[in-house]
Amino acid sequence: MRIARIAWIGIAVLTACSDSDNGGTGQAANGATPAMAGTGAPMAGAGGLGGVGGTGGVAGTIGGAGGAGGVGGTAAGAGGIGGGGAGGTPGSGGMDATGGTIADSGMPDAEVPDDCDIVIPPSDDCSAMLAPGDERECMLGSRRYIVHAGKTMNPCEPVALVIDAHGATETAEQQIGSEAFCSSGDICWNGLGSGWAAESDTEHGGFIAVFPQGLSNRWTASDADFMLDIVDAMKLIADIDPEKVYISGISNGGFLTFQTGCPHSDVFRGMAPNAGGSSCTSVTRPIPLISFDAEPDFAYAGHETAMLSVVEANNCVGDAKPWLTIDGTSDLPVCRTAKQDTMATIVPCNEVTSAMVKPTVCKIWDECDEGVKVAWCDVSPNTEHGEANAALDAHILYENDSILNTPSLAWYFFKMFW
Repeated sequence: MRIARIAWIGIAVLTACSDSDNGGTGQAANGATPAMAGTGAPMAGAGGLGGVGGTGGVAGTIGGAGGAGGVGGTAAGAGGIGGGGAGGTPGSGGMDATGGTIADSGMPDAEVPDDCDIVIPPSDDCSAMLAPGDERECMLGSRRYIVHAGKTMNPCEPVALVIDAHGATETAEQQIGSEAFCSSGDICWNGLGSGWAAESDTEHGGFIAVFPQGLSNRWTASDADFMLDIVDAMKLIADIDPEKVYISGISNGGFLTFQTGCPHSDVFRGMAPNAGGSSCTSVTRPIPLISFDAEPDFAYAGHETAMLSVVEANNCVGDAKPWLTIDGTSDLPVCRTAKQDTMATIVPCNEVTSAMVKPTVCKIWDECDEGVKVAWCDVSPNTEHGEANAALDAHILYENDSILNTPSLAWYFFKMFW
Protein backbone atom coordinates (compact mmCIF):
# COMPACT_ATOMS: atom_id res chain seq x y z
CA MET A 1 0.00 0.00 0.00
CA ARG A 2 1.22 3.55 -0.78
CA ILE A 3 2.33 5.43 2.35
CA ALA A 4 4.03 8.80 2.66
CA ARG A 5 5.54 9.64 6.03
CA ILE A 6 5.25 13.31 6.88
CA ALA A 7 4.63 15.67 9.79
CA TRP A 8 2.15 18.53 9.94
CA ILE A 9 2.37 22.00 11.44
CA GLY A 10 0.16 25.08 11.50
CA ILE A 11 1.15 28.20 9.56
CA ALA A 12 -0.82 31.45 9.50
CA VAL A 13 -0.50 32.61 5.89
CA LEU A 14 -1.99 31.58 2.55
CA THR A 15 0.04 31.11 -0.63
CA ALA A 16 -1.12 30.14 -4.07
CA CYS A 17 1.60 27.88 -5.39
CA SER A 18 2.80 27.25 -8.91
CA ASP A 19 1.58 24.61 -11.34
CA SER A 20 4.25 22.20 -10.15
CA ASP A 21 4.78 19.71 -7.38
CA ASN A 22 4.61 22.61 -4.92
CA GLY A 23 1.09 23.91 -5.40
CA GLY A 24 -1.69 25.38 -7.53
CA THR A 25 -1.82 28.49 -9.66
CA GLY A 26 -0.99 32.07 -8.85
CA GLN A 27 1.51 33.91 -6.66
CA ALA A 28 1.84 34.58 -2.97
CA ALA A 29 -0.04 37.36 -1.23
CA ASN A 30 2.02 40.19 0.22
CA GLY A 31 3.49 39.01 3.46
CA ALA A 32 3.03 35.34 2.70
CA THR A 33 5.64 32.73 1.99
CA PRO A 34 6.81 33.26 -1.62
CA ALA A 35 5.29 30.79 -4.05
CA MET A 36 6.94 29.13 -6.99
CA ALA A 37 6.49 30.95 -10.29
CA GLY A 38 2.82 30.56 -11.21
CA THR A 39 0.41 31.42 -13.90
CA GLY A 40 -1.66 34.00 -12.06
CA ALA A 41 -0.88 37.72 -11.74
CA PRO A 42 0.52 39.00 -8.44
CA MET A 43 -2.22 39.88 -6.03
CA ALA A 44 -2.53 43.00 -3.99
CA GLY A 45 -3.88 43.26 -0.51
CA ALA A 46 -3.33 41.90 2.90
CA GLY A 47 -1.31 38.87 3.74
CA GLY A 48 -2.38 35.40 2.86
CA LEU A 49 -4.89 33.26 4.55
CA GLY A 50 -4.14 31.09 7.47
CA GLY A 51 -5.56 30.03 10.71
CA VAL A 52 -4.65 28.78 14.04
CA GLY A 53 -3.19 25.32 13.80
CA GLY A 54 -4.42 22.58 15.96
CA THR A 55 -6.53 19.53 15.95
CA GLY A 56 -9.91 21.04 16.75
CA GLY A 57 -11.07 18.21 18.93
CA VAL A 58 -12.09 18.24 22.49
CA ALA A 59 -11.27 15.22 24.58
CA GLY A 60 -9.10 12.68 22.83
CA THR A 61 -8.31 14.59 19.64
CA ILE A 62 -6.00 11.87 18.47
CA GLY A 63 -6.34 8.43 19.90
CA GLY A 64 -8.89 6.59 21.85
CA ALA A 65 -8.80 5.92 25.52
CA GLY A 66 -6.13 3.28 25.27
CA GLY A 67 -6.41 -0.43 25.69
CA ALA A 68 -5.60 -3.43 23.64
CA GLY A 69 -4.99 -3.34 19.92
CA GLY A 70 -8.09 -2.85 17.81
CA VAL A 71 -9.65 -5.65 15.92
CA GLY A 72 -11.04 -3.59 13.06
CA GLY A 73 -7.99 -3.93 10.80
CA THR A 74 -7.17 -6.75 8.53
CA ALA A 75 -5.19 -9.75 9.63
CA ALA A 76 -1.42 -9.96 9.51
CA GLY A 77 0.05 -9.52 6.09
CA ALA A 78 -3.12 -8.05 4.60
CA GLY A 79 -1.79 -4.50 4.61
CA GLY A 80 -5.06 -3.11 5.95
CA ILE A 81 -5.69 -0.76 8.79
CA GLY A 82 -5.11 -2.11 12.26
CA GLY A 83 -7.08 -0.63 15.09
CA GLY A 84 -5.56 0.64 18.30
CA GLY A 85 -6.17 3.51 20.62
CA ALA A 86 -3.44 5.34 22.41
CA GLY A 87 -1.33 2.84 24.26
CA GLY A 88 -2.78 -0.10 22.33
CA THR A 89 -1.17 -2.48 19.91
CA PRO A 90 -2.00 -1.99 16.22
CA GLY A 91 -3.37 -4.86 14.21
CA SER A 92 -0.56 -7.07 13.00
CA GLY A 93 0.48 -6.35 9.45
CA GLY A 94 -1.66 -3.22 9.18
CA MET A 95 -1.14 0.52 9.48
CA ASP A 96 -2.03 2.43 12.62
CA ALA A 97 -5.50 3.91 12.45
CA THR A 98 -5.83 6.06 15.51
CA GLY A 99 -9.15 7.68 16.32
CA GLY A 100 -10.44 10.62 18.31
CA THR A 101 -13.46 12.86 18.51
CA ILE A 102 -13.77 16.20 16.77
CA ALA A 103 -15.58 19.19 18.21
CA ASP A 104 -19.37 18.96 17.82
CA SER A 105 -20.46 20.63 14.61
CA GLY A 106 -23.83 21.60 16.03
CA MET A 107 -25.63 19.85 13.17
CA PRO A 108 -28.82 17.84 13.78
CA ASP A 109 -28.61 14.28 15.01
CA ALA A 110 -28.12 11.54 12.46
CA GLU A 111 -31.26 10.53 10.59
CA VAL A 112 -31.06 6.99 9.20
CA PRO A 113 -33.71 6.20 6.55
CA ASP A 114 -36.75 4.40 7.96
CA ASP A 115 -36.38 1.49 5.54
CA CYS A 116 -32.84 0.63 6.75
CA ASP A 117 -32.63 -1.95 9.54
CA ILE A 118 -28.82 -1.99 9.87
CA VAL A 119 -27.74 -0.40 13.14
CA ILE A 120 -24.10 0.70 13.45
CA PRO A 121 -23.19 2.18 16.85
CA PRO A 122 -21.44 5.57 16.78
CA SER A 123 -17.70 5.29 17.32
CA ASP A 124 -14.53 7.33 17.27
CA ASP A 125 -12.46 4.19 16.60
CA CYS A 126 -10.95 4.59 13.14
CA SER A 127 -11.07 0.84 12.55
CA ALA A 128 -14.80 0.56 13.36
CA MET A 129 -17.50 0.65 10.71
CA LEU A 130 -18.76 4.18 10.11
CA ALA A 131 -22.15 5.13 11.50
CA PRO A 132 -24.20 8.07 10.19
CA GLY A 133 -22.93 11.24 11.87
CA ASP A 134 -19.55 9.82 12.95
CA GLU A 135 -16.66 12.29 12.90
CA ARG A 136 -13.16 10.98 13.57
CA GLU A 137 -9.57 12.11 13.39
CA CYS A 138 -7.49 9.26 12.00
CA MET A 139 -3.97 8.36 10.92
CA LEU A 140 -2.47 6.39 8.06
CA GLY A 141 1.07 5.84 9.23
CA SER A 142 2.16 9.40 10.03
CA ARG A 143 -0.49 11.00 7.81
CA ARG A 144 -3.55 12.60 9.38
CA TYR A 145 -7.08 13.09 8.10
CA ILE A 146 -10.58 13.84 9.42
CA VAL A 147 -13.53 11.65 8.45
CA HIS A 148 -17.12 12.97 8.49
CA ALA A 149 -19.95 10.53 7.76
CA GLY A 150 -23.06 12.37 6.62
CA LYS A 151 -25.84 12.33 9.18
CA THR A 152 -28.20 11.13 6.44
CA MET A 153 -25.90 8.32 5.26
CA ASN A 154 -27.82 5.10 4.57
CA PRO A 155 -25.88 2.09 5.98
CA CYS A 156 -28.05 -0.22 3.87
CA GLU A 157 -26.71 1.11 0.57
CA PRO A 158 -23.25 1.68 -0.97
CA VAL A 159 -22.09 5.18 -0.09
CA ALA A 160 -20.30 7.90 -2.05
CA LEU A 161 -16.95 9.32 -0.91
CA VAL A 162 -15.57 12.85 -1.34
CA ILE A 163 -11.97 13.77 -0.45
CA ASP A 164 -11.62 17.53 0.10
CA ALA A 165 -8.14 19.12 0.24
CA HIS A 166 -7.33 22.39 2.02
CA GLY A 167 -5.31 25.20 0.45
CA ALA A 168 -1.65 26.00 1.01
CA THR A 169 -0.86 26.97 4.63
CA GLU A 170 -4.36 25.95 5.69
CA THR A 171 -5.47 22.95 7.74
CA ALA A 172 -7.96 20.12 7.65
CA GLU A 173 -9.75 21.79 10.59
CA GLN A 174 -10.26 24.98 8.58
CA GLN A 175 -11.47 22.96 5.59
CA ILE A 176 -14.09 21.07 7.59
CA GLY A 177 -15.15 24.33 9.30
CA SER A 178 -14.15 23.70 12.93
CA GLU A 179 -11.70 26.64 12.73
CA ALA A 180 -12.03 29.98 10.96
CA PHE A 181 -9.95 31.04 7.97
CA CYS A 182 -7.94 34.09 9.10
CA SER A 183 -5.26 36.01 7.21
CA SER A 184 -2.16 37.61 8.67
CA GLY A 185 -3.98 40.93 8.43
CA ASP A 186 -6.70 39.73 10.83
CA ILE A 187 -9.22 39.25 8.04
CA CYS A 188 -11.38 36.25 8.84
CA TRP A 189 -13.99 34.12 7.10
CA ASN A 190 -16.19 32.54 9.79
CA GLY A 191 -18.40 30.17 7.88
CA LEU A 192 -18.77 26.47 7.12
CA GLY A 193 -15.24 25.91 5.87
CA SER A 194 -15.46 24.35 2.43
CA GLY A 195 -19.09 23.33 3.02
CA TRP A 196 -18.61 19.66 2.08
CA ALA A 197 -19.43 18.46 5.60
CA ALA A 198 -22.59 20.56 5.64
CA GLU A 199 -23.67 19.17 2.26
CA SER A 200 -23.06 15.60 3.41
CA ASP A 201 -25.52 16.15 6.27
CA THR A 202 -28.36 17.30 4.03
CA GLU A 203 -31.29 15.14 2.97
CA HIS A 204 -29.81 14.98 -0.54
CA GLY A 205 -26.25 14.36 0.71
CA GLY A 206 -25.60 11.31 2.85
CA PHE A 207 -22.02 10.69 1.67
CA ILE A 208 -18.67 10.43 3.49
CA ALA A 209 -16.39 13.47 3.37
CA VAL A 210 -12.70 13.16 4.22
CA PHE A 211 -10.45 16.15 4.98
CA PRO A 212 -6.75 15.22 4.70
CA GLN A 213 -3.85 17.19 6.15
CA GLY A 214 -0.89 18.15 3.97
CA LEU A 215 2.81 18.20 4.77
CA SER A 216 3.60 21.58 6.32
CA ASN A 217 0.03 22.48 5.32
CA ARG A 218 0.80 22.10 1.61
CA TRP A 219 0.31 19.57 -1.18
CA THR A 220 2.61 18.21 -3.88
CA ALA A 221 1.91 15.88 -6.78
CA SER A 222 3.24 12.95 -4.75
CA ASP A 223 0.33 13.37 -2.33
CA ALA A 224 -1.89 11.66 -4.90
CA ASP A 225 -0.70 8.42 -3.30
CA PHE A 226 -2.05 9.59 0.07
CA MET A 227 -5.44 10.26 -1.55
CA LEU A 228 -5.47 6.72 -2.97
CA ASP A 229 -4.54 5.32 0.46
CA ILE A 230 -7.49 7.16 1.97
CA VAL A 231 -9.85 5.57 -0.55
CA ASP A 232 -8.47 2.15 0.39
CA ALA A 233 -8.86 2.93 4.10
CA MET A 234 -12.49 4.03 3.69
CA LYS A 235 -13.34 0.79 1.91
CA LEU A 236 -12.44 -1.07 5.11
CA ILE A 237 -14.98 0.81 7.25
CA ALA A 238 -17.80 1.58 4.79
CA ASP A 239 -19.41 0.09 1.71
CA ILE A 240 -17.92 2.62 -0.73
CA ASP A 241 -19.50 2.74 -4.18
CA PRO A 242 -16.50 2.62 -6.56
CA GLU A 243 -18.38 4.69 -9.16
CA LYS A 244 -19.02 7.49 -6.65
CA VAL A 245 -15.56 8.49 -5.44
CA TYR A 246 -14.74 12.19 -5.92
CA ILE A 247 -12.02 14.72 -5.14
CA SER A 248 -12.25 18.45 -4.44
CA GLY A 249 -10.13 21.21 -2.96
CA ILE A 250 -9.26 24.90 -2.96
CA SER A 251 -6.17 26.71 -4.27
CA ASN A 252 -3.25 24.32 -3.66
CA GLY A 253 -5.95 21.73 -2.92
CA GLY A 254 -7.34 22.47 -6.39
CA PHE A 255 -3.89 21.68 -7.78
CA LEU A 256 -4.00 18.36 -5.91
CA THR A 257 -7.48 17.70 -7.32
CA PHE A 258 -6.11 17.77 -10.87
CA GLN A 259 -2.89 15.96 -9.95
CA THR A 260 -4.91 13.13 -8.40
CA GLY A 261 -8.09 12.99 -10.46
CA CYS A 262 -6.61 13.07 -13.96
CA PRO A 263 -4.03 10.25 -13.71
CA HIS A 264 -6.30 8.22 -11.43
CA SER A 265 -9.64 8.80 -13.12
CA ASP A 266 -10.19 5.04 -12.93
CA VAL A 267 -10.57 5.58 -9.14
CA PHE A 268 -11.95 9.14 -8.93
CA ARG A 269 -15.14 9.68 -10.92
CA GLY A 270 -15.39 13.45 -10.60
CA MET A 271 -13.37 16.56 -9.74
CA ALA A 272 -14.55 19.84 -8.19
CA PRO A 273 -11.65 22.29 -7.76
CA ASN A 274 -12.06 25.80 -6.39
CA ALA A 275 -9.69 28.67 -7.23
CA GLY A 276 -6.77 26.51 -8.31
CA GLY A 277 -5.70 23.88 -10.79
CA SER A 278 -2.96 22.10 -12.69
CA SER A 279 -2.58 20.96 -16.28
CA CYS A 280 -4.29 17.66 -17.06
CA THR A 281 -2.16 16.01 -19.74
CA SER A 282 -4.22 12.82 -20.00
CA VAL A 283 -6.89 10.80 -18.22
CA THR A 284 -7.08 7.08 -17.56
CA ARG A 285 -10.80 7.31 -18.20
CA PRO A 286 -12.93 10.36 -19.16
CA ILE A 287 -13.78 12.25 -15.97
CA PRO A 288 -16.49 14.81 -15.12
CA LEU A 289 -15.17 18.18 -13.89
CA ILE A 290 -16.90 21.20 -12.38
CA SER A 291 -14.60 24.15 -11.65
CA PHE A 292 -15.42 27.23 -9.57
CA ASP A 293 -13.61 30.56 -9.61
CA ALA A 294 -14.21 34.30 -9.39
CA GLU A 295 -12.48 37.30 -10.87
CA PRO A 296 -10.30 39.02 -9.63
CA ASP A 297 -8.84 35.88 -8.02
CA PHE A 298 -5.08 35.86 -8.71
CA ALA A 299 -5.34 32.16 -9.67
CA TYR A 300 -8.25 32.64 -12.09
CA ALA A 301 -6.35 32.52 -15.41
CA GLY A 302 -4.26 29.51 -14.44
CA HIS A 303 -7.31 27.62 -13.18
CA GLU A 304 -9.22 28.36 -16.38
CA THR A 305 -6.29 27.01 -18.42
CA ALA A 306 -6.26 23.86 -16.28
CA MET A 307 -10.00 23.38 -16.82
CA LEU A 308 -9.57 23.67 -20.59
CA SER A 309 -6.90 20.95 -20.47
CA VAL A 310 -9.58 18.60 -19.08
CA VAL A 311 -11.91 19.63 -21.91
CA GLU A 312 -9.16 18.51 -24.28
CA ALA A 313 -8.29 15.32 -22.35
CA ASN A 314 -11.97 14.30 -22.39
CA ASN A 315 -12.13 14.95 -26.15
CA CYS A 316 -15.02 17.35 -25.74
CA VAL A 317 -16.23 18.85 -29.02
CA GLY A 318 -17.82 22.18 -29.77
CA ASP A 319 -18.00 25.30 -27.68
CA ALA A 320 -19.27 25.62 -24.13
CA LYS A 321 -23.00 26.18 -23.77
CA PRO A 322 -24.88 28.17 -21.11
CA TRP A 323 -25.83 25.80 -18.31
CA LEU A 324 -27.03 27.34 -15.03
CA THR A 325 -27.45 30.74 -13.48
CA ILE A 326 -27.74 30.57 -9.70
CA ASP A 327 -29.33 33.66 -8.14
CA GLY A 328 -32.08 34.68 -5.75
CA THR A 329 -34.76 33.10 -7.95
CA SER A 330 -33.13 29.65 -8.07
CA ASP A 331 -34.90 26.80 -6.32
CA LEU A 332 -31.87 24.50 -6.27
CA PRO A 333 -30.79 23.75 -2.66
CA VAL A 334 -27.22 24.99 -3.16
CA CYS A 335 -27.08 28.20 -1.11
CA ARG A 336 -26.15 28.88 2.53
CA THR A 337 -28.58 30.63 4.81
CA ALA A 338 -25.79 33.09 5.63
CA LYS A 339 -22.26 33.77 4.43
CA GLN A 340 -20.45 34.27 7.74
CA ASP A 341 -22.22 31.80 10.01
CA THR A 342 -20.83 28.53 11.38
CA MET A 343 -24.41 27.34 11.93
CA ALA A 344 -25.62 28.11 8.39
CA THR A 345 -27.64 25.44 6.63
CA ILE A 346 -28.05 24.58 2.96
CA VAL A 347 -31.32 25.78 1.41
CA PRO A 348 -32.82 26.67 -1.99
CA CYS A 349 -31.30 29.98 -3.05
CA ASN A 350 -34.72 31.64 -3.25
CA GLU A 351 -35.11 31.06 0.50
CA VAL A 352 -32.01 33.05 1.48
CA THR A 353 -33.09 36.18 3.35
CA SER A 354 -29.80 37.21 4.96
CA ALA A 355 -28.42 38.96 1.86
CA MET A 356 -29.01 39.55 -1.82
CA VAL A 357 -27.91 36.50 -3.81
CA LYS A 358 -25.73 37.72 -6.68
CA PRO A 359 -25.48 35.50 -9.77
CA THR A 360 -23.19 32.54 -10.33
CA VAL A 361 -23.08 31.81 -14.05
CA CYS A 362 -22.04 28.36 -15.31
CA LYS A 363 -21.26 27.07 -18.78
CA ILE A 364 -20.80 23.46 -19.84
CA TRP A 365 -19.13 21.27 -22.43
CA ASP A 366 -21.60 18.40 -22.82
CA GLU A 367 -20.28 16.49 -25.84
CA CYS A 368 -17.36 14.56 -24.39
CA ASP A 369 -16.14 10.96 -24.39
CA GLU A 370 -18.32 8.43 -22.55
CA GLY A 371 -20.98 11.09 -21.87
CA VAL A 372 -18.96 13.04 -19.28
CA LYS A 373 -19.26 16.81 -19.05
CA VAL A 374 -17.02 19.72 -18.03
CA ALA A 375 -18.50 22.79 -16.33
CA TRP A 376 -17.01 26.16 -15.44
CA CYS A 377 -18.81 28.41 -12.93
CA ASP A 378 -18.05 32.11 -12.46
CA VAL A 379 -19.03 32.94 -8.90
CA SER A 380 -19.79 36.45 -7.65
CA PRO A 381 -16.80 37.14 -5.37
CA ASN A 382 -16.94 38.18 -1.75
CA THR A 383 -16.49 41.96 -1.45
CA GLU A 384 -16.82 42.59 2.27
CA HIS A 385 -13.11 43.24 2.97
CA GLY A 386 -12.67 46.15 0.56
CA GLU A 387 -10.96 46.75 -2.77
CA ALA A 388 -7.46 46.31 -1.33
CA ASN A 389 -8.35 42.70 -0.47
CA ALA A 390 -10.45 41.96 -3.57
CA ALA A 391 -8.12 39.28 -4.97
CA LEU A 392 -7.92 37.52 -1.62
CA ASP A 393 -11.68 37.68 -1.11
CA ALA A 394 -12.19 36.21 -4.57
CA HIS A 395 -9.68 33.44 -3.89
CA ILE A 396 -11.38 32.31 -0.66
CA LEU A 397 -14.26 31.20 -2.81
CA TYR A 398 -16.28 29.27 -0.24
CA GLU A 399 -17.63 32.57 1.10
CA ASN A 400 -18.97 34.57 -1.80
CA ASP A 401 -21.62 37.11 -2.70
CA SER A 402 -23.61 34.41 -4.49
CA ILE A 403 -24.08 32.85 -1.00
CA LEU A 404 -23.37 29.68 -3.01
CA ASN A 405 -22.18 26.55 -1.25
CA THR A 406 -19.97 25.35 -4.10
CA PRO A 407 -19.91 21.72 -2.83
CA SER A 408 -23.71 21.61 -3.07
CA LEU A 409 -23.62 22.57 -6.75
CA ALA A 410 -20.72 20.16 -7.31
CA TRP A 411 -22.77 17.38 -5.69
CA TYR A 412 -25.72 18.24 -7.96
CA PHE A 413 -23.33 17.98 -10.94
CA PHE A 414 -21.82 14.64 -9.83
CA LYS A 415 -25.28 13.11 -9.44
CA MET A 416 -25.98 13.83 -13.11
CA PHE A 417 -23.81 10.79 -13.91
CA TRP A 418 -25.48 8.27 -11.59
